[in-house]
Amino acid sequence: MFLFSRLSDWFAFIALLLFACSTSFKHAAGLFWLVLLVLGVVYGLQKSQVNSSNDPQSSSELLTSVAKTWLYCCAVALLLKTIPMVYWSGPWQERHAEFKLLFGAFACYLLVRYPRWPKNWGVGLGHALALTCVMSLALCVFWGANAAPTNRIPWAAGLSIVSCVLLVWSFLSTRYALFWRVCSLMAVVAVLISGVRGSYQLLLLWPLAWWWTGRSFGLTPWAGQFKFWPLILLVLMGLAALTPHVESPFGRVKQVVSELGLTSQTQAADVNSSSGARMVLWKAGLQAIQENWVIGNGFTGGKKIIQEAAIKSDSETVKALGHFHNDYIHTEVEFGLFGLVSFLTYCFGIGWCAWRLYKAGEQAASTGLVAVLLMHMSASMSNMNFAHNYYPTMLSLGVSLLLLTPQLLRPR
Repeated sequence: MFLFSRLSDWFAFIALLLFACSTSFKHAAGLFWLVLLVLGVVYGLQKSQVNSSNDPQSSSELLTSVAKTWLYCCAVALLLKTIPMVYWSGPWQERHAEFKLLFGAFACYLLVRYPRWPKNWGVGLGHALALTCVMSLALCVFWGANAAPTNRIPWAAGLSIVSCVLLVWSFLSTRYALFWRVCSLMAVVAVLISGVRGSYQLLLLWPLAWWWTGRSFGLTPWAGQFKFWPLILLVLMGLAALTPHVESPFGRVKQVVSELGLTSQTQAADVNSSSGARMVLWKAGLQAIQENWVIGNGFTGGKKIIQEAAIKSDSETVKALGHFHNDYIHTEVEFGLFGLVSFLTYCFGIGWCAWRLYKAGEQAASTGLVAVLLMHMSASMSNMNFAHNYYPTMLSLGVSLLLLTPQLLRPR
């Protein structure tokens, strides 16, 4: 028993270390996702032992039902995407996001039913999330967001999910509340200085999630430790302003206006710029949707539409791109209504789980899911995050941790 306990401690430590490095090292997030899947399968195989024990930490029927809802939504999303995939004989390796979310939901469902968490693993996960935020800010400050282990756009979107999870978790631990919130705020600063405009909405979502969760727990904005927030915010923003790799949020927004030619009535959009190329792609995608909106155009057809748009607009930037930089438009162009409904099924699943947890009195987990949902839906409008391995992994982990929140952490 002593050896098993020690091995479990080491296993938990390695898992938490992987999660802490999830925004700084390329495969850390994927390995931690795999750890949760293995844990879920191991616990699932111990069903008879768990059911026969009187474990006070066993999940309620409600939590099991909520996790099952998320699993069903992921399964339905994959099934809907399968129909046009079979019709167009599409490349299945492109469906890594759907499979990752499905298996992640399956692991979450097993973990909710048969929890055998190492002691204080919830607190350990909170510290791992905090370290992730700190390391992300350090990466942006000293090396710039382009040094991220993956494309900085899905990287910032994944970091935003981590920030939302850690923020709501901070309300479930009196001892580490201030520390976790400051680290969560560091992630907000990291997103702002990363230059990724598609995740700037975190600056609005973060204070709203903080206020709503605090209100749910009966806290007033300036009670106790909250009086230190202006000072903390000034220090973090000052640090951001002094870093040589900062891309000013105001400058990045102004750049959009300039690239789209909105500063002058005679100035045309720069089709070789980031924003201008997106406008070319979105217009071409919307036109293609009108022509074939039921079953789409398939993987090859979508690529052809992009190349035709590049030639028509004389844009080398568009020519070098492989997707429409919008999850909604891209999935509708390639897979029609089936693809779009498939993508929206994830949004429905997260929202429905949030509502059920809210009705059950799990305010922190519910608010976290709503924040993740809003980040996911808005970030998907300016980039195709599902084209990258990193973002679906972080989305799967974020939703799973929030669904497991009632078992990992309790208000104390």
